Amino acid sequence: ERLKKSRGESVLNHHPSSNQVATITKILKATSDREDCWSWNTTKKQTVPVDLWNHCCSLMMTSDEPTTTLHFQEHYFDGCSLGNSRLCCDFFHGSSSYLHLPLLKELAVRLRVKTDDKDSQGVFLEERYDLHQDGFLRHYDTSGVLWPTAYLLSLCVAAPNACGIPEIYQAMAEANKSHPIAVELGAGVGAPSITLARTLERARSQKVQQVKNDQALVLATDKALHALDLIHVNAYISKAAVATEQIDHFDLLHLESLKERHAPNGFAIVLGSSLQELFNVTAHDENHQLWTTLDILLDSYNPYALAILAHSVDTIAPPEGQSSFQLLRQLSGDKFDMSTRFGETSDFFISVFTRSKTSDEKSPQSAEL
Repeated sequence: ERLKKSRGESVLNHHPSSNQVATITKILKATSDREDCWSWNTTKKQTVPVDLWNHCCSLMMTSDEPTTTLHFQEHYFDGCSLGNSRLCCDFFHGSSSYLHLPLLKELAVRLRVKTDDKDSQGVFLEERYDLHQDGFLRHYDTSGVLWPTAYLLSLCVAAPNACGIPEIYQAMAEANKSHPIAVELGAGVGAPSITLARTLERARSQKVQQVKNDQALVLATDKALHALDLIHVNAYISKAAVATEQIDHFDLLHLESLKERHAPNGFAIVLGSSLQELFNVTAHDENHQLWTTLDILLDSYNPYALAILAHSVDTIAPPEGQSSFQLLRQLSGDKFDMSTRFGETSDFFISVFTRSKTSDEKSPQSAEL
């Protein structure tokens, strides 16, 4: 990738071969959960001790011997099992495993998400994504691991109706089908991009649409080339229609060029999670660069175009005055049981922004959840 970049060649749509992916997945694969695995639930203030998760789930542990014995609700939790059930290692709604994010040393994690689709019994279907990380290979590199806000954003876009953002489907319906529908800034390991691409693919398969089978539905961007490598592998394994491109999301010229080449009218959906410098308390200023960035990227012709941003509490404030953007909806991490390890209100939120509508324009209903 670095060689191609130095030669001026595009890194867009560069995918590893099936042999390369097969080799990687044989070496790096998150610990598999059993169907009857047992999860500590933060709604009951049950939090998995860090050393216990590391022992039972980490790829870095080599010993099979129990390191701890805990007494919980009249049961003894020996090693990695409670009775006949083993501790869940996946990251999913209802588990407290997310409290261990980011796993700075792990080389792979597994994300489990519920979708808006149901099986014949009326049960919501799940999808699982194996996500490769750089982990200890790049100590404390922010772009090479899954972060809590990206995890929250992934859970949400996997099931827009259940999350409370049905406008995602409306934005897709109004989007130009010859271009990527969405773009993610600072995508890291690509979890939200992959999850949204799978959601859009399921929605697209239910309708008759003239689109190319190999067309990317989501364009994942990051400044770090090694992050793009991770996204390529993760998207390939997850069979997600995701393309990548290297950009600095704080460089407006890069953003203008990105839009011109991939979506001249703009993208129907813009994703972002904990974007450094763009997310801060000064965002209430209508001239803040966050709003300039969204003005460049969001499709001005799509009435349902959305910016879906996951962030820590108090890091994004709606713009004041006559801004070109309005807060459509704000969702708390509590919706996905992401309370703190002390059982307090979640530190994380999702803010959904749209372009401001004039009085005679159609505007999606605003709400706060």
